[in-house]
Parts: sequence; structure tokens; C-alpha cells
Amino acid sequence: MTPEEHARNSWQSEKGVEIMPTIEELRARTKSLQRRIWLRNTREYVLGLISVAVIVAIWRWSDTPLGLFGVGSVLLVGGIFVSSWQLHRRTAPLSLPNDSGKHAVLDCQRQELVRQRDALKSIFYWSILPVLPGILVMTTGPLLEANGPQGLTRVFAICLSVFFAASVLWGVWWLNQRGARKFEKQIDEIDALRTE
Repeated sequence: MTPEEHARNSWQSEKGVEIMPTIEELRARTKSLQRRIWLRNTREYVLGLISVAVIVAIWRWSDTPLGLFGVGSVLLVGGIFVSSWQLHRRTAPLSLPNDSGKHAVLDCQRQELVRQRDALKSIFYWSILPVLPGILVMTTGPLLEANGPQGLTRVFAICLSVFFAASVLWGVWWLNQRGARKFEKQIDEIDALRTE
């Protein structure tokens, strides 16, 4: 091993030194990111369709008037459609540039990560908020109707329903904030590569 090779190998093996991946590796990483985004979005669309199908089935086969539950269901279906449309608008994967060098692919990958991070950070406004009215009316509405529970039982049931709905929505928000932090870490790694 020549002294130059030895110096280069020892420099590259130092901790904290990022080596620029090949163009093929960068393209593979970008395609993998796009595939993960596509799979996540597809999963969300399918879950939305299943939710709508369950609500429609309840409407179709219910023998009793749906009352406030029905109103909440309509609000929830509308919220699911708004949320799904926003998911597509904000997070559909960008296309990878065909004839470009390493820095252009890195820029594309970084831009995609920034879009995903920003979408996850703001998920409360574009995904949770649209379904919130429907969930609250669906869960508490039947408890407020005349044939629902009375007195302290009603108050307890409403508080329990609101707590359960808020817990689930908070969990969704928290998981998305955690995902945004992972994207932020990947953005920092790309920034480190770009400064070399």
C-alpha cells in the first residue's frame, strides 16, 4: 500500500466522515424512499376506503334512525376524503431526474425528505382536523340523544368517549412527529454529504 492509499484509507475510516455514495447508490436510495412513501400513502388510502365502507354498511343495514351518529358519520366521511386528498397533494412522491449527477439526485432526495417532514409536522391541520368533527359527533352524539344514558352516567360516557378519541388522535399526531424527526435526521445526513 502506498503512503497516499494509506492516508486516504485512514482518512475515510475516521468516524464522522461521510463518503459520497455512488450515483447508483443515490438513485437506489431515492427509489427506496419513493417506494416507502407510495406504500404508506396506499395504506392510508385503503384504510380510508375501509372506514368509508364500514360507515356506509352501518347506514345501509341499520334498522334504527341514525340521528347524531348519522350526522357524525357524514362529517367523518367528508373528513376522510379531505384528508386523503391532502395526503396525495402534500406527499405524493416526486419524480427522480433521469440524466443528472450526484448532486442533482441528492437535491431531489433532500427536496422529497423536506416535503415529507413538513407534511408530517403539519398533519394536525390537514389530516386530523378534517376528521375531528365527525369523530366527536359520532362518539358523543348518541350519548346526547333522549334514549342515551342519563345523569352522571351520561357525563362519564361522554368524557370517556372524548378521552378515547383524543388519545387515538394524539397517538396519530405523535407517531407522525416521530416520523418527521427521522426525516430531519436524513436531511441532516444529506446536508453533511453536500458540504464535502
